[in-house]
Amino acid sequence: MKNITRCLVCGLLALMAASAPFLAAADVSCHSLGDGRVQILVDGELFTQFIPNFAGTPVFWPLLSADGSLLTRSLYRPQPDNKNKVVDGPFPAEDYARFLADGNQAWTDIMRCIEMIRPVESKDHPHQRSVWFDHGMVNGKDFWSCSPDTSISAELISAEKNSDGQVVLVIHCRWNDLAAGEDLCEDTRTVTLGVVPGTSIRFIDYRIDLTAGGDPTVFGDTKEGSFGVRVASTMELGAEKKNPNWGGSIVNAEGLKDDDTWGKRTAWVNFNGKVAKHLTAEQIDAGADIQTAEMVSAGIVIMNHPGSFRFPSWYHVRGYGLFAVNPFGIKDFAPQDKLDGSVTLQKGEILTFRYRLLIYDGELSAEQIASLYEDYAK
Repeated sequence: MKNITRCLVCGLLALMAASAPFLAAADVSCHSLGDGRVQILVDGELFTQFIPNFAGTPVFWPLLSADGSLLTRSLYRPQPDNKNKVVDGPFPAEDYARFLADGNQAWTDIMRCIEMIRPVESKDHPHQRSVWFDHGMVNGKDFWSCSPDTSISAELISAEKNSDGQVVLVIHCRWNDLAAGEDLCEDTRTVTLGVVPGTSIRFIDYRIDLTAGGDPTVFGDTKEGSFGVRVASTMELGAEKKNPNWGGSIVNAEGLKDDDTWGKRTAWVNFNGKVAKHLTAEQIDAGADIQTAEMVSAGIVIMNHPGSFRFPSWYHVRGYGLFAVNPFGIKDFAPQDKLDGSVTLQKGEILTFRYRLLIYDGELSAEQIASLYEDYAK
């Protein structure tokens, strides 16, 4: 039966590809904002934005589906004296003013949608910054929790289209121990953004090549890491308690669901839930708000490539919206194994991590995701 189902799914995807002329190939492009930030557009509509430094680490934010729905929580800055509480208020004024000055109407509409959603968003864990990669224990230093003693400084090396019509960003990052005034390690991130052919599914591929600094660098065994996404608050498990039209679900490649997916090794995890349908400026002007907005299904899949370090890795995925994959946290995720997940890198040694995000509207079955994963794994 599994083989029959597999054939049916493959046939469906082949049919989708065969009908691609009816769904024209997406035009993926990038637009520099002149300060290291880069907007990624699909057919002229915003997909995401690379921000080289937000609260000490490079991030991608926001993350929008093809239908224009926001799938990640807003960015929040931690209070200087309490890293677990946020400096709340209007969205960072410098961003809003700049987008208005640019005359970018699409961005202005998105910012207004964000302002509408922010009052209901969870504001815990401000260090969970949309889409990011860092770790909670590097030579004993915390790069995960917005520590004032650490930062990851990013330099955009290049941003261009490849022969497949995808945008490729090459980003060089230095992991700074600010207290000691030195870099503990560095990495090169090759990030490819595009659309799955024959579909409207958007993707972000991360390849991270991490190397040690001058001294041995120890990546410690902790659950606080490493490649993460913070999903929209309306997608959280149990969000339906706040509003019956909200809520989400989690499933992994083995069929485990919701809280049972935490700390399990797997090739992929799918976080699906309810998000606000894209609102027009006219609807916002008419008084639309997140409590009464039409909700639609959308989701994010994090795939772990077979060529990635310690594949399959453990998923640090929580019902409150944290969605991360972590190759180091064995003591937290599998204490029964009595193993130490720490890794020591000598100067010049390289660890390679590979992950793919799928961003989609509606729902995807496990069979569809498995087929898409197979394509990625090749």
